[in-house]
Amino acid sequence: MKRSNQKFSLPRHGLSEEEKSAADKELKLLRFRRLNEMTEASRIYADLLRLRYQMSDYLELGLFDPDHSFGKYLKKYLQIFNLKRRELSDDISVHETKFSRIINDKKNPTLAILYRLEEHCNGIIEASIWWEVGNEEG
Repeated sequence: MKRSNQKFSLPRHGLSEEEKSAADKELKLLRFRRLNEMTEASRIYADLLRLRYQMSDYLELGLFDPDHSFGKYLKKYLQIFNLKRRELSDDISVHETKFSRIINDKKNPTLAILYRLEEHCNGIIEASIWWEVGNEEG
């Protein structure tokens, strides 16, 4: 489903500039405190969800953009788990050379690899989303 181009406005807060600035600082401190208290598992989960929504949003646009290639999303995936290419290729049982060609967008991933990626992230990013990103054409 395509998003509409409606613009939404936030309700007025009724604060003076000084009060708003103080409230913004307080919110920022609270946000950083919460981020620092976040467990590694929670951080990974949040980052995976963010990546999934980025992929879905890109697909919803229906426009090809080389900056949103399968390989680029796979590189973000590696960063989320703080893995080296070799580690992920071992985890999903793909030869390192083949994995390198996939991450550099020289080769398309097989369906089996997509399902292994889905399994690797406990289904947070489904194989179907990986497949759609991997099959976008310019």
